[in-house]
Amino acid sequence: MALSAPFPGEDAISEEVGDAGVINVPVFLNLTMGTAAMAEATPEMSATDGACMVMGRNTRIRSGAGTDFEQVGSLATGDTAEVTGQTTDANGFTWYQISQGFVRGDVVTLTGNCTAIPMVSM
Repeated sequence: MALSAPFPGEDAISEEVGDAGVINVPVFLNLTMGTAAMAEATPEMSATDGACMVMGRNTRIRSGAGTDFEQVGSLATGDTAEVTGQTTDANGFTWYQISQGFVRGDVVTLTGNCTAIPMVSM
């Protein structure tokens, strides 16, 4: 099935959705160039490119991954901390480990390269 509208372009998309957290990637890959050529065409991020960070929104930092753990600090709106691990509590919430403790995933904003955050056990 052919698309009736042409691709709007980077500028139109950027105007519509903004650029927060957007990474420029090639729109199309030539699948006939072979896997070696595709690997060369796709830039790889190193572990140091944009570490995974959480940004607080008046977020409580807990000593463990759960609301029953003691509050040991807080992240004010706009404060950031580097993520060192993640876990899931019994209720299915994701908790991110930072140097001060744990923050719940639904009350923070993730930024940076968060594709390989290691799982931690409690």
